[in-house]
Amino acid sequence: MSPTLQRKLVARSRGQVMVLGAVALLVMALMLMASFSVSNAIHEKVRIQAQADAQAYSLAVLEARAFNVTSHYNRAIVATLVAQMSLHSWMAIATANVSQLECESRALWMIIGLETGLCVSGNAHCFHKAEAEFDKNRTDSTLIQWKSKLQNKEQPFNDAVKALKEMADSLHGSQNDVLSRMSGQFDTNQGVLATLKASNASASNYLGQIDGINRGEFACALEGSSIDDSCAGSHKRDKSSASDRSRVMENAANAARPRFGTQGNPPSVSPRNWNDIGSEPRAQLSHGQWSISAQANKAGVGQSWDPASDAEGKNVGARVAVSECRIERYEDSFGEGRYKGAIFSDSNGGMHQYNSQFDRNHREFKGVQMEDPCGESNCFVNFRADPDVAHDFGQPTVYGGVRQSLRAYHLKSDGDFQSGGFREHAGWELNDEGKVSVELVKGDPAVVNYVARGEGLAVAKAKVYFHQLGHWESPPNFFDPFWRAKLHFFSRDEMGQLLDRVGDSAGRQLINAGAPVEGAGP
Repeated sequence: MSPTLQRKLVARSRGQVMVLGAVALLVMALMLMASFSVSNAIHEKVRIQAQADAQAYSLAVLEARAFNVTSHYNRAIVATLVAQMSLHSWMAIATANVSQLECESRALWMIIGLETGLCVSGNAHCFHKAEAEFDKNRTDSTLIQWKSKLQNKEQPFNDAVKALKEMADSLHGSQNDVLSRMSGQFDTNQGVLATLKASNASASNYLGQIDGINRGEFACALEGSSIDDSCAGSHKRDKSSASDRSRVMENAANAARPRFGTQGNPPSVSPRNWNDIGSEPRAQLSHGQWSISAQANKAGVGQSWDPASDAEGKNVGARVAVSECRIERYEDSFGEGRYKGAIFSDSNGGMHQYNSQFDRNHREFKGVQMEDPCGESNCFVNFRADPDVAHDFGQPTVYGGVRQSLRAYHLKSDGDFQSGGFREHAGWELNDEGKVSVELVKGDPAVVNYVARGEGLAVAKAKVYFHQLGHWESPPNFFDPFWRAKLHFFSRDEMGQLLDRVGDSAGRQLINAGAPVEGAGP
């Protein structure tokens, strides 16, 4: 072999080695870039899953807090009703006492008349006549004192009931304000969700459909609020009628009220027995006992009110049970009187009534309208229960949903762990396109992609639930502030339905194929 040919062969071999070396280096660089890209994609997938979890859990916590605040407001509204019942009870007791004293005064007047007629037959009757006159004077004096105490008390009573009613309305207005602000938190462009995105995954985007789903679930748990009609979705259900909601508040108020009673002897008057009047049986008279110690007072709020019956409440009212004072001669009743006190407020101005022998009606009272207690409007926010256990009895679900390019590379600002923004690609990538074209055969270039091209999508689920520690059997309600929040598992069907609604066909295919999906239960 000539020296020239030998030199040519060596040069060609060196060229082939250099080409192979360059290709090897390129392959190694691509493998390194692909390894970095896979690691970054996994990192970003974990990031958006954490962001979806944070979205669902944070909103669930806010909802639970809103429900607990609503419960405290409802308790305060109940307290205003109980205070109104206490006022009505006080007025009913006071006016019943006046009625009872009037009844006793009339009976004593009849005894005086009878004893005057018998006085001519013996000094004993004259003595009894004097005793009756003494008792009547003392009774009339006490009656004047009680009437003086009650004079000009109706307008302050009206003002107090009106102020309590306005307080209840104001509390309900504050309830609506809290719930409306909570509804605004579902907006992904502001509030807590905007803060979460800036802090956790600034390159991500919330799934737009999730906003409406969460807002509908939240509204479906409420009835009596300003956002009731926003209830939507697969768990949509009708709200109770105003009268049914009214009974809920009515029962809560009647259960919370204290016991009211009128016990003891008549005010400042000791009754006297007249069983020994006269020496002959036909002359024996008795005016009985003027005690109301056994009479119970009724006070309540409810659908109907009849002062003559035991029904509790037309709106807000109170009554003292009817009692009698009488005088008797043998089996014949010479006279009897009935006394009672009743007062209520309703949409017709209410009534203040006390009855004695002649069944008087005190019509000057103009009660403040106390709705039923809600009438045809809303006076509190009630929990909209669902009897279906598959829907968790109406306890709302909160979803999270985030979409983001898996190629995004997040930056950090100095020292504060807050997001400093992101780049569409990392600084260590070979070029902006994230791909390399190699023409090993002339006219037939090979393109190698070494970065993730698609978007990642993550969903999450949280539950707002009611649990009273130590009393797990207590049903969900808006009177006990025991609402809590937690991340919750998906059922496979539920996740499939959610992915259908947000348009993730690839995820739906995975579920249909039986592939394991993070967070999906059986």
